[in-house]
Amino acid sequence: MEKLTFGLIADAWARETENDGRGRGDVLHRMLQGMWMGEFESGGKSLLSIVVPGCALEPGVAVDGSGNISGLEDAGAITRRGLLRVLELKGILPRLPPSVSQPPAASQSAGIDGEKTFAALAAMPASQFGQLVSNAYLEALIVSRDDFGAWCDGQGFERPAFWFSDKAGA
Repeated sequence: MEKLTFGLIADAWARETENDGRGRGDVLHRMLQGMWMGEFESGGKSLLSIVVPGCALEPGVAVDGSGNISGLEDAGAITRRGLLRVLELKGILPRLPPSVSQPPAASQSAGIDGEKTFAALAAMPASQFGQLVSNAYLEALIVSRDDFGAWCDGQGFERPAFWFSDKAGA
């Protein structure tokens, strides 16, 4: 499997770490914190992509005999600023804490404090975004195996066995 969605990674990694007290929500939240804080960007480019909502992958999506998931090849790159803009334009961005002003529709050009906004979003668990945003956007973010491994290394996390052990075809 060369690429997986955040949702599928959270499912599998949570099963591995269930004895550590980390549930699926904790695992997903840590990945989303990394996304909002720019940890999945390199050289000004995003390491993430997304399948256009409407084609979103369902939980428990089937993996073929080669370990590939159909539909991921149609994904387009997305940055954290791009995702913020999509959520703003669709009117589905959750309310931010009072200490962070709600970004105007033209957040990038309006000069708002983007890092303050991203920090506020990073502090929110996926459930605070609502089911639609969580399923169609946050859990649908796609990362490659190599980029995810590099992120784990950078965070000091042990790479999850489901994707990086000999049994996983590493």
